[in-house]
Amino acid sequence: MNNKISFIVPSYNVEKYICRCLESLIPFIEEGHEIIIVNDGSTDGTTDLISRFVEKYPQVKVVNQHNKGLSGARNSGLNVASNEYIWFIDSDDYIDYDAFDAIKYYLDKGVDLITFGRQELYKDKIINVPKLVGKTFASGIEYFEDAMDSGYYRTNVWDKIYRRSVIDDNDIRFIEGLLYEDMLFNLEYQLFAKKTVSIPVYPYVYNKLNTESISTKIKEKDLDILTYIERASDMVNTSSADTKLLKAYHQLIFNWVSSCLLNKYSRLSFVNDTARTIFNKAISNPVFLESAEYCSREKVRLRYKIFAKLLLFSPLLYKMILIGALRVSRLK
Repeated sequence: MNNKISFIVPSYNVEKYICRCLESLIPFIEEGHEIIIVNDGSTDGTTDLISRFVEKYPQVKVVNQHNKGLSGARNSGLNVASNEYIWFIDSDDYIDYDAFDAIKYYLDKGVDLITFGRQELYKDKIINVPKLVGKTFASGIEYFEDAMDSGYYRTNVWDKIYRRSVIDDNDIRFIEGLLYEDMLFNLEYQLFAKKTVSIPVYPYVYNKLNTESISTKIKEKDLDILTYIERASDMVNTSSADTKLLKAYHQLIFNWVSSCLLNKYSRLSFVNDTARTIFNKAISNPVFLESAEYCSREKVRLRYKIFAKLLLFSPLLYKMILIGALRVSRLK
């Protein structure tokens, strides 16, 4: 079996970070893994830095294209990948090779999905998240159900290794032009994946130093999340007899909208008309309301149940309590 990885590295105007990212992949090049850099129309020094790297390592593949955004860049990488496993790497992050050893074992075992944690890099500290224990699942759905119930589920693609044959056989791709592209890709993949493992290792270093603060940036584009939950609804089929899948799905929908929209726009909705419109569109979306009602009455995670009941009882009271809860969490 081809147990090698194709690393897909979308790159757009990351001249401050790309060298560290690519240098962290050198041990993988030496082991025969495939590196695919997608230069997504960079206009700074990124292109030159990529060229210099490829001069040293000519086996690295480079795709140069006009800017298509992150989804388009990842899809371009998938189109030229040749190895059995896929690992998406954001070019302002990097890999801790020493933490990779535990993953190697599973590349020979025919696993469809390997999940792990990340190191969050701050100015003065590094934090391993989320807290994980080693688990093996018969399917991606079983993993999804357990991760949602236990609270360790993450929608990112870069803290997972995927099997390319599952992606290609089921024609799974990122939706171009929309935000939150990881979310639906992961959900769709998990519905098809068989054997899945969760490993308590943290090889991915997530650069929080480069995270632009968006806590006060109002973007109507954030409403793309509503497109995703509507597609997710069609995908999962809420009439499914699998009650565990149904429970995980509704918790996911409630959490998606809460995390991406309500947490951000609750406070802003008091002072800005656009923010108020975004908030109101979110809480009136039929798919979200269905999940809120489910979480309010069924046995789900306590946080979801409490906030779902609050929201359905009084959106104003919900906003006030949510704002207070978010303020407390930032102080911790």
